[in-house]
Amino acid sequence: MTPARVALIGRDLLFGSRIAGIVEAVGGQLVRAEEPGQLPPAASVRLVLVDWGDRQPYWAASLAAWRDAAEAPDRPQLTLFGPHTDLA
Repeated sequence: MTPARVALIGRDLLFGSRIAGIVEAVGGQLVRAEEPGQLPPAASVRLVLVDWGDRQPYWAASLAAWRDAAEAPDRPQLTLFGPHTDLA
C-alpha cells in the first residue's frame, strides 16, 4: 500500500513538527507549505490540514480551485482549523 500523503498549510513550526511526527509514525508522508500555491498536485495528496488562522483573503478560492483540479475520486479532504474565539 502506498503511504498516505498529507499536506499542512501553516507557519507554526512547533505544531508542524508534531503533525510530522504523527504522520510519519503511521507510515505517511507530510508535505509542508505556507500557502496554497506551494501545494503539490491535488491528486497526489489525501488530506490537507489548513491553519485557517494564518489564512490570506485569497486562500478559499485558491484551495477550492486546487482541489477541483483533481478528478472527483482523487480529490483530497480539506480540514481547516484555527483559534476558537468568541466573536460576539
